[in-house]
Amino acid sequence: MKKFAIAIVVAGLSGCQSVPQSAAHLGVNFQFSPSSRCSPVNPQITLTGVPTGTAKYAVHMTDLDKPDYNHGGGTIIASGNVIPSGALKVYKGPCPPAGPHRYEISVKALDASGEIVGFGKSSQRFP
Repeated sequence: MKKFAIAIVVAGLSGCQSVPQSAAHLGVNFQFSPSSRCSPVNPQITLTGVPTGTAKYAVHMTDLDKPDYNHGGGTIIASGNVIPSGALKVYKGPCPPAGPHRYEISVKALDASGEIVGFGKSSQRFP
């Protein structure tokens, strides 16, 4: 029974899209402001090292001190190396229940077929 359960878990995880070693490293830069608290408007995210052929960006924010809280993100059409403020439709800004928390924004650069061609992440404390 244990082998069967492990096989199901492994099979389920294999559907996750992992970052290939060949993916370019993206520099990710963002700044929170006091008005970012619990805001549905994402900060501007500036990227460096975006590979040629990038069609979309998949963005996700994680509270590293409470990773089970879903801050959302989304996938948007790539237009240059900036993800504009407010571009993510499913997003909730940093909203720590007490004291400062560390937040990480990760970005995957996707080609037209949805393959990951670049990946980067950056973290910041709030407040």
